[in-house]
Amino acid sequence: TTGLYKKSKEDDVFVWNPFKQSATLKFFNGDLSFTESYNYELEEKYKDSFKFAATYKNLQFAYTMQYTTVYDFESDGWIEREGKKFVPYNFVIAYSTQNKVFRYWRNRITWAPSLSTTIVYDFVRPTNSYFRFVPSVSFKIHDQFELTFSSESQNNVIFRYIQDYVGYKDALAGEKNVFKDLYKSFAFWGNGKFWDAEQENRKNSGFKIQNFKISVKRILHDWSMEGSVTFKPRLVTDNDVKNFDYHPYITFAVSWHPMPSMKTNLVDDYGTWSLNP
Repeated sequence: TTGLYKKSKEDDVFVWNPFKQSATLKFFNGDLSFTESYNYELEEKYKDSFKFAATYKNLQFAYTMQYTTVYDFESDGWIEREGKKFVPYNFVIAYSTQNKVFRYWRNRITWAPSLSTTIVYDFVRPTNSYFRFVPSVSFKIHDQFELTFSSESQNNVIFRYIQDYVGYKDALAGEKNVFKDLYKSFAFWGNGKFWDAEQENRKNSGFKIQNFKISVKRILHDWSMEGSVTFKPRLVTDNDVKNFDYHPYITFAVSWHPMPSMKTNLVDDYGTWSLNP
């Protein structure tokens, strides 16, 4: 698609809309698919974006090029170049499971595990690359009671595992062996002087738990009750002293289905309870 349009009623000058092209190919009843898109700014005469993705069932690979700012890595960090260029932007690997439900006791009790994970490599500033891992499991009893456990972990320093091989030596400090770093993130054992060392290993590991959540839902005909408790580290500054707060974030709601707007949240904000409108 593209086109011409007038800038205004008073101005007879015509300008070009961007040229946009896209394509999709599917095979094996849609289990395997390829998608591609390309945008070109006809008026300014530059390539704006190119995206390509390949998907097989629950696994996806995606590659993007974009007209954007380019950076150089120096001792002070990433330094922005003048102007913009059409360069590789990122590469993504993503996997997510379909909700497979296991049923028991005449289908009255079910449980469903799920997993979502993503690896993003940033070509523009590789130190912004990250890995995200989100597992969860839900239990349901006769469509009336549901209990869900979920957590989210993220590693924002995956670039340090490969930095020596791509010409950015010592861009990120820390453990450069991914397996050793993963091992350190599970270092909950030890006692005495060794306990302090293991605690330091967990601090330095790139694998960090972002949150852990427990949610409950109870359905009673026209009424439903929902609640959740979320544990996540929050950085709190008190008198210029920074500490991590681990108080739970609690939500609770009772809804009457004919009037779904009649609900509220009970929130724990850094130890202070408040009732939202």
